[in-house]
Amino acid sequence: METIFERVAALDVHKAQVTACVRVPKAAGGREEHLAEFPTTVRGLVALRHRQATTKRSCGRIT
Repeated sequence: METIFERVAALDVHKAQVTACVRVPKAAGGREEHLAEFPTTVRGLVALRHRQATTKRSCGRIT
């Protein structure tokens, strides 16, 4: 049996920036995609962690 996840996320990591993408269900059906870019400085990575921990668009589980 194939597992289907309702919420998924991905990180695209480069030397100068990290791009975070989260796909969540829309209230009216379909999918909604949220992108955000963060610099790879300590301040930028702390902001990424804070966003992922506090947003309603979170995936909930990281594996």
